[in-house]
Amino acid sequence: MSGTSSPTAQRDPEADRATLRAVHSALTAGDIARAGAMAARALAEGLEHPMLLDLAAGRLEAAGRIDEASALLTRAAALAPHAPGIRNALGLRSEE
Repeated sequence: MSGTSSPTAQRDPEADRATLRAVHSALTAGDIARAGAMAARALAEGLEHPMLLDLAAGRLEAAGRIDEASALLTRAAALAPHAPGIRNALGLRSEE
């Protein structure tokens, strides 16, 4: 161990759940741009969750940054290996 704290150890679980609920609410309301921006901000702050990674991957893909998007989807799949949406997205990218 390097002696540094894990970002997860310093996280506020209730605040993380509130963030995830807010992102999900934006998605449910159909505000994909807002949900994507919220996901990017949460990831930058150290919150790692498959939904956030999937949204960030979508934004990267739309910007033509396919390799970076695939890397995020791979991370998402590691966290949620049975999530059909993530598995489908990875499968579609591997066929390109």
